[in-house]
Amino acid sequence: MPVAGAEPRSPRAERARASIAEALLSLIDEGDLQPTANRIAERAGISLRLIYHHFGDLESLYREASRIQLKRLLERFVPVPPDLPFDERLTAFVEQRARLYDWQTPVRRSAMIMEHSSRTLQQARSFGRTAATLEFDSPWNWKIMVENFMESYHHIGPHAGSLQLFNPAFGTYATDDAGAFSILENPPVAGADSFVVACIFPLTLIAVTESATPWALWYEFDRIEHHRFLLRIHLLTRPELAAQPELVARYAEQIRHIHLEDIPVCEGVQRGYRSPLYASGPLSHLEGGLWHFHRYLQRCFAS
Repeated sequence: MPVAGAEPRSPRAERARASIAEALLSLIDEGDLQPTANRIAERAGISLRLIYHHFGDLESLYREASRIQLKRLLERFVPVPPDLPFDERLTAFVEQRARLYDWQTPVRRSAMIMEHSSRTLQQARSFGRTAATLEFDSPWNWKIMVENFMESYHHIGPHAGSLQLFNPAFGTYATDDAGAFSILENPPVAGADSFVVACIFPLTLIAVTESATPWALWYEFDRIEHHRFLLRIHLLTRPELAAQPELVARYAEQIRHIHLEDIPVCEGVQRGYRSPLYASGPLSHLEGGLWHFHRYLQRCFAS
């Protein structure tokens, strides 16, 4: 159990970890489908000792590489213009998927070769069974939910007794604006698990934990009106974890508790937007995901 208030990894340590994982992925992309720790260290320009200093073991390195690979995948998604004729939209969609599958082939082949000796890679390849679904009637505008999802600054308030203990607000950060999506990193305190949230604009919200027992959340929006919508939170995990009712119930209750903490925040923001005294203000450095989302909306309105 982590100690509340422990320091998350420093930005320098996070950059070093990312550099090592990117070295691994670059070797795989070039055809070395089973790169050794020595080869990875050589490519990263560091000593072998530093790999184990930053990761402890290769399993932790594989988890970081999986996280970066997900980011690289999202960066390659390009929204198909909705105003194109159907035949052109279909062609663009199929061509993009073909490019993505071709691009993923080296990493997929590498995972298939190495998964017999790596539990992390076995988990990554078997991930995706829906274990449970939570439903919430949400009497506020859908954009408020996206904004709440894409910043962790509020961990210090409604989540002071939950998320803030393990993934403190001051350690979170958004990646560079890629136009079609935004990614928010939530580094952990010592002994806890990190998680990453992503929004593929405008409405695809995903959260993924990085742990030995990984879970993902998909926030599905339904029956959308300007002042309310139905939210379904789908819990995804590996088949063997989804087959454990007590484990699923415990995790689902944790997610329900966290969302119940978010509800008063979203309702308060909705009331604030309706106030005649409402005025927009500057965003903090912890709200980069909101800035990305607002830029996306601005581009939509401009066009």
